[in-house]
Parts: sequence; C-alpha cells; structure tokens
Amino acid sequence: MQLYLDNFDSEIDPVIVDRGLAYYYSNAITEAVEYPEGHWTASVEGSDDYTVTIDFLGNKVLDWDCDCPYDKGPVCKHVVAVLRYVKNLVKGDESIGVTKSNDEKSQQLSSLETATNILSRMTDNDLRDFVSQQLHFDDLFLNSFLMAFPDKDQSKLSEDRYRQIIREIALKAADRYGYIDYYHADDFVSPVLSLLDDASKRLTKSNVDETFALVSVIMEETPELAMEMDDSGGGIMMIWEDALEVMCQINELAQPAFKDVMFNYFVTQLPFERYNNLGLDDSLLSLLGKLAYTKEQEKCLLELIDQRIRTLGKEFNIRGLLQIKIDFFERQGRLAEAWEVVTANLNITEFRMKVIDRFIFEKKFDEARRFCREGIILEKGDRYAWSPGSKYKEKLLEIAQKEPNKKEILALAEDLFYSTQYQIKYFKLLKDNWPKEGWEKKRNLIIDRIKGSDAKGSFQSAFALAKIFSEEELYDRLLKLLQINQTFMVFVDEYAKIIAGYYPAEVVELYSQAILNYAEATGRPVYNETVKYLKNLSDLAGGKDVAARLVSHFRQVYKNRKA
Repeated sequence: MQLYLDNFDSEIDPVIVDRGLAYYYSNAITEAVEYPEGHWTASVEGSDDYTVTIDFLGNKVLDWDCDCPYDKGPVCKHVVAVLRYVKNLVKGDESIGVTKSNDEKSQQLSSLETATNILSRMTDNDLRDFVSQQLHFDDLFLNSFLMAFPDKDQSKLSEDRYRQIIREIALKAADRYGYIDYYHADDFVSPVLSLLDDASKRLTKSNVDETFALVSVIMEETPELAMEMDDSGGGIMMIWEDALEVMCQINELAQPAFKDVMFNYFVTQLPFERYNNLGLDDSLLSLLGKLAYTKEQEKCLLELIDQRIRTLGKEFNIRGLLQIKIDFFERQGRLAEAWEVVTANLNITEFRMKVIDRFIFEKKFDEARRFCREGIILEKGDRYAWSPGSKYKEKLLEIAQKEPNKKEILALAEDLFYSTQYQIKYFKLLKDNWPKEGWEKKRNLIIDRIKGSDAKGSFQSAFALAKIFSEEELYDRLLKLLQINQTFMVFVDEYAKIIAGYYPAEVVELYSQAILNYAEATGRPVYNETVKYLKNLSDLAGGKDVAARLVSHFRQVYKNRKA
C-alpha cells in the first residue's frame, strides 16, 4: 500500500478512517514531534497510550508503525489520527491535541477569528447544509449536537433519547454477534467519555435535570453492556468514575428538591443486580454518602451501609463500607463520630494503622508498639493477608528509627527483607546499620540463604541476588548469574546493561542467546518485544552487527512471521 499525505484517507478502510478521525477530533494526540526532518513520533491515547512513528519524503508516506495490538489491516486508527494531524499542520490548519507554541496559538486564534467571520456571513441554509453533512460524517459531532439542544427534540423523552445514543455507540463498536472485543472496546469507551466530558462542561443550574438524565442513563446502561464486552483495559470503570464525578457536580448546583430526587433515585438503583455483578454497588453507596444532607437521608444511608455489612459478613473486606461512614461524618465536621468508627473496628488493618499513626505522631511509642504487636497476632490468623504482619513490622521499624534503637532496626530490617520477598530497601537499611568490619560475612550469609541448599535458587531468588550483586558491585557474580538464567529474557534485559561496560563481549553473547530463546515463542506481543530487544542489543558495544545477523537469521527461520 502506498500512501500520500494529501489523500491517504482514500486508500484506507473507511471504518478505520472514521475511527482515526474521531481520535483526532477528541484530542487523543497528546504529543507529536518531528525529529529529524520527515520523521514523526506521536503519542495517542486510546484503551492504552500508543506510540506512532511515521516517515515522510515530501508528500509521500514512506513508512509507519504503531505499537498497538491491531493486526486486521495495514493501517490502524492511531496512525490515521497522526496522519490527519500532520496533514493539518503542514497545510497550516489548526492542530489539535498537543501543546502548542506561542506561534501556533496565535495561528489558532487567527483561524478561530476567521471562522467566526465566516459564520457571521453564512445564510441559514448554508449553516443547515453544513451541520447536516457533519451529522452524517462525525458521530462525536452528532452526539454533541443532540446534547446541546435537548429542548428542541419533541419526539421522545430525554432518557429514551440518551439510551438510544448509548446503545447506538455500543452497536457500532460490536461485532456481528453483538460482542465488543478488546480491540474495539475503545470505540465504545471514548465516545461515552466524550459525552460525559461534554456534559460536565455544559453543566449549569438551568440544565441539571437534562445532565442528570444523560448521566443516569450511562450509569444504567454501561454495567449491562460490560457483560458483552472485553473490558480488560478498564474502560467501564473509567466511564463509571467520570459519571460519579459529574453526579457530584450536579449535586453542587442542584436545588434541594432536585437533590432529594437524586438521593431517592440512587436508593432505588442500589438493589439492582447489574451493579452488584461488577462490584459497583459500594460506589453507589459512596455517592449516596455525598448526596445525603437531611437527617432522614443520613438515617437511610447508615441503615443501607449496616445492611450491606451484615450481608457480606466478616469473611469479606468491609473496610470500604466503613470508610463511607467515616467520610460522611468527616464531611459533616463530626470528627469524634468518625474516629469512633475507626476505634470500633481495630480488626481492620487500615483502621488500626490510623490509631498507630496517631500514637507515633504524639510520640506515644509504647502504645504504638502494643497496637502493632496485637495487629501482627491478628494477621497471623488472616488467610487472605499477604506477608502477614509486614505492615505492622514496618511501623515498628519506623518507631525504632525515631527513637533510635539500632538493635531493633537490624532485627526488623532483616526480618522484613525475607518476609517481603527480598525488598532491596531493607537490605540497604541492614547494610547501613551493620558494623562495617562484619558486613562482608553477613552479606555472604544472606546470599547463601537466598540461593538455598542446592546453591541455585528460584527465578525469584535470581532477581533478589541480581539486586544484591548490583548494590554490592559484585559484577563478576552478576555476569555468572545472568549466564545461568539466560533463558529469562526479561531478567537478562534488566541487568545486562549494568555490567555491559565491564564485560562487553560476554554480555553481547548472552543477550543474543536470550533473544534466540525468547523468539521461539509466538504471538504479536512476542514479535514486538523481540524488536525492542534487538534494538537494545544494537545499543550495546559490539552488538550492532550481532543484532543484524539475528535479524537475517529470523527472516530465514521464521519466513511466515511478517511482523
């Protein structure tokens, strides 16, 4: 496929073009740089942040690449968005979605003034024709148009109209079976986020009811749609969080009568299974905590929270529900009642920590230590706790450092190093406080313990040893460790650069062997990572020629892997 900047859109799948233009117009391009001349690198926000590179020779597009997972055609929507950006910049039009220089801002202002002048000279028919064309071409414009003039639509109730908009967006993102896969999830998420952003920007005291209608429909529809969608990218939660934020903004502007409507609405929504299935019911309770302002509503809120706690039972983490209570009391300025909730639930680690922190602040170290030791005993019986007692031991360590108590520091630092899976910060603290004349012996004992009785250790042990060898500058031992574990590409990549200046030939050899082992796996992520590792190899002293030979080797051995 040969592309030219002037007419690239005529050579690309129209569906991809439309999606790319939607990205462009929604300010998805967060950064775009040309360096050197003709080589563009841009960042595009989607279900993740993706990097696009495009090479030009004049008007001709020589090459392009995007690190997104799209593989159903030669050009993805992110590349289209950047092509449109570059085209507009080259042609002197407004550039969207990147930080602009003063000259560009002046140019943008001039363009806006020109557009305003044109608008003032247009006839009603001209304007209607233009808007009509845009309504057919641009879904984002269509949705914004419907949002801007709700009072002009007499055909149906607001809720019905908004529900139709959300479902149409979902329908366009879905496949023929009605499922929205991972690669098209953003085609649903981005337009809905744009609607919420529009609603937030347009919100005034006079349109709280219309905005509430839109946002409530989004909150009702998205949990249902999530059941027919691969939401690995977390888009539904992004929509939900933005919707909750807009609801809080509505609450700030609403009159008391409408606040009552909002509170009662969410109370009726709470029992629905669609929220419970995605774990969204607690966030509804949190919103109710922000909406409640009368004594009756407070009573209702606290009863709902207590009912939910009773339903979950002690086997589940009820901290979030109790935190809603605490936040409610603190917003009311009722700090004593908030603290009462904390002290009544000291079996919950986060709340016990609040009490411990207060004791430490007040320099009541004996009380703080007692609460820490009680917490350690509690966590030993918690089957869900990761590294039981480690948070309390960290607090004990903090107390020992404040006193200071070197004996306690050494004991706790060593304990935490082993119990937290070899976190290097505790190794460094142990080293800083150990007598210097005996440190080498102590260090070797630690290394032997990590290696284990077979003197080999696990993959996790290898990472721990690598961190120690790097910290202690034992580069000969780090090289040997990498050679033993050269089948683990991520491990080799992370630590080879540390010793490359000391053992250049050996590092190039083990790095190239690690790439050969890694490339035996299949899948687009593997191909992308292999390219990255080849580039890293090229950057090593003496690695450029080796990387070139590997590329030739892969082209011969893996002829069907075009990627």
